[in-house]
This record gives sequence, structure tokens and C-alpha cells, in this order.
Amino acid sequence: MPTQTKTDAKADSPKAVKVAASVEDTDAVVDHIIEAPIERVSRFSWRRILAYVLLPGLALLLTLGAAYLKWQDDSARAARDADTPSVQAATEGTIAMLSYGPDTADKDLTAARERMTSTFRDDYTN
Repeated sequence: MPTQTKTDAKADSPKAVKVAASVEDTDAVVDHIIEAPIERVSRFSWRRILAYVLLPGLALLLTLGAAYLKWQDDSARAARDADTPSVQAATEGTIAMLSYGPDTADKDLTAARERMTSTFRDDYTN
């Protein structure tokens, strides 16, 4: 039997598959088709891993790190800004609580009591 072989339309490409007319050639083509997907899956490209995994991952880590540092800075700044008014309020409350005159003791102590929090106010009133 004469073997007739036709080439695919993409005969120039290195992976062109030949269409076979005989049984022996058909087995070779089937073996080639079965092995071809395995070759495609096993290809490993460092450029793709670098472009699609490592660089975006690095950008994400840098962004998260910058956001965390910004949050820490804002928290520390807010704590520093709250320091001065709280110390000033405590100083004024202590002065109002401890300085009263015999003439105006009820009025001064009532004014001092209004500056206190609930638990301390109850103890101070008792």
C-alpha cells in the first residue's frame, strides 16, 4: 500500500501534525497528539512567573506595608494630640476639686463634681 501523507495548513510551524492515510502513520500521529498536551503543561517560564506572580505580589506587599506604617503614624499622632487636652482637663479638675472656699463650698464642689466621671464622682460624693 502506498503511503500518502498530507501536511497541515501550518506546515511551516515546528509543531505541524501530518495527516496520515495508513494505519502505521495514524498510530504515530495519535502518539504525537497524546504527548503534545503534556509538553505544553510541562513548560515552565520564569518570565511569566515573574510578571504575573512575583511582581504583583511584591507590589501588594509594599502597598500593605506602607498602609500599615501610615496607620501607625496616624495612631501615634492622634495619641500625642489627645495628650495635651487630657492633661489640661485633669489639672483643671484637680484644682477645682481641691480649691474651694468656706463661703462657696457647696457651689465649688458641685462645679468640681460635674467635671468627674461616673465612678469617681460617686466615690467623691460619698
